[in-house]
Amino acid sequence: MKKNILIYVYNNLSQDELVFWEQLYSELLKKGYDLYFLLSQVPKEKISIKYSHFIERLDNVMFPNDIQKKYKKCNFQGFLEREKMWYGTSDKDRLSAAKFQKYKYKTLLKELNPSLLILGNGQHAGDLILKEEAFQLDVPVIYIERGSLPKSWHVDKYGMTAGTEIAKETFNSLNLKDDISKYLIYKEFYLKSKFTWWDQPEKTIKNSIRDRFNIGNEKKIILFANQLDNDTSNFLYNPFFNNNLDAFSWFCKKIKEGKYNCFILVKKHPYYTRNGDQFNKILEDNNIAGKWVDDIPLDDCILQSDLVCAVNSTLLFEALIYEKPVLQLGDSLLNKKEIVYKIKTKEDSLTVKEWFSQINFNTKLSNFEKFMAYLVNSELSFFIREASELGLNYVDFFIKRILPYAKPRKGGSPNKFLKLNNVTIEESLSIRLKQKSKRYIKRIYSVFKS
Repeated sequence: MKKNILIYVYNNLSQDELVFWEQLYSELLKKGYDLYFLLSQVPKEKISIKYSHFIERLDNVMFPNDIQKKYKKCNFQGFLEREKMWYGTSDKDRLSAAKFQKYKYKTLLKELNPSLLILGNGQHAGDLILKEEAFQLDVPVIYIERGSLPKSWHVDKYGMTAGTEIAKETFNSLNLKDDISKYLIYKEFYLKSKFTWWDQPEKTIKNSIRDRFNIGNEKKIILFANQLDNDTSNFLYNPFFNNNLDAFSWFCKKIKEGKYNCFILVKKHPYYTRNGDQFNKILEDNNIAGKWVDDIPLDDCILQSDLVCAVNSTLLFEALIYEKPVLQLGDSLLNKKEIVYKIKTKEDSLTVKEWFSQINFNTKLSNFEKFMAYLVNSELSFFIREASELGLNYVDFFIKRILPYAKPRKGGSPNKFLKLNNVTIEESLSIRLKQKSKRYIKRIYSVFKS
């Protein structure tokens, strides 16, 4: 029997990230803890850590037919509603898939009996199922997410982004220090390295944005960051708008009402799958100069813009590193910090005006630097290879953040879970064939009956 820590994380599989996890695994072993991962992506190279792959969407979960008979008294409605919120409707048997996820995760937790579950995101149906099982078995749960600064992890006992403990704090309640040296070290490294959370297009266009789009010097360039609608930040922390297009439409109307002399550069999110026709149409309908772009790297977009706007993208933090005034249309970690120009209602034209005119921006920028220094010192663990030589928090700090939540309990190896989780291709095809056959028979029967 051993003390286990279970980490369920949406991973990027970067080399720096894997090095961080390997080091974490090594250091936890010295403290008597074994580490087990549930990963969204399977590493291509061999790693020391024990892990298994989790399936995000219920539609992709393979399940045996007899699972339908289980959990008849359990209420799965909340999980199914959450799946619909993320992925829309489906003709697949999501209820049986959710039941199988519950069965697998219950098996995993009983076998591992972890001292702690560190849960990434926590807002998909599968995440919620795992969390519910952990609560029922009295397994402590804390949350992990990609940090507000690129190449960092943020651990919190309450949730993610605007749901974290620090998001609820005000600027004054944090008792921030004047010493911002650690943040300045990170800032210098970030600006030199130009790394960000998402892959960016290569820099192929040498002309400046002003030259490319023939933007006069009298116009301010506004960068609007396109975000994904299928995202926790939109579902939970976007109180005024239904989706990103809705937020952009509102923003353009405010720009038109204020008669602001500007050019709006709409930056495509790397994972956004549609083209920018709808965004360009909104610009055209409001008679605003602007363009949807998908071929300019993020650092160029921020550097060459005068102002930045988004709902709650982490790009807002990066824009502030570049010392650009930020208009925030939703909720984020920056709430109540007197850093961003944050709208209070959908009728809030004054905040837009203050942002465009950069009222009190120097004070906001100073507040940002102090807040970032606090995050760098007290909240974030960086998985930058140079973290130690830069004096940034690394694995040791991460361990200090998580171990106070661990309980002294021991478990075994997840042998039964691995058999349940690793359905063979032949079994998967057989299950899918049976599912399709059932749906086909039902359709034929309904046509015949009508």
